[in-house]
Amino acid sequence: IQQVPKEKITIRGGTRFLFPTLVNFQFKCQRRMSLQVLMFEAGAMPNLRRLELETSVALLKWEGCRPVGMEHLLDLKEICVSLWHCQCTKSEGIAAECALRNIAQTHPSRPTVTITIT
Repeated sequence: IQQVPKEKITIRGGTRFLFPTLVNFQFKCQRRMSLQVLMFEAGAMPNLRRLELETSVALLKWEGCRPVGMEHLLDLKEICVSLWHCQCTKSEGIAAECALRNIAQTHPSRPTVTITIT
């Protein structure tokens, strides 16, 4: 996705799910796009085990640090996050890491988190 969408990108659940066997999903935010533009409905991607996210530390700070409905990814085992600094301080990077690890700790399946800061 190259431009910020006007509406959320919704991954449908229930009987309408589009990716019933998908086990790995990668989402990369460009420019001013926040991870919160992505939304998972209950029952979406029922077999997803690995979620890969890429965004800016600055976007985590100002716009939230997770897609909406991540708690609906019940089989999730691993979250891999790649953060780019974009003129952020080291303390802002650490704060972003802490926020992401907290998300994993509160997720129903307690996935592991791998964070790379570039």
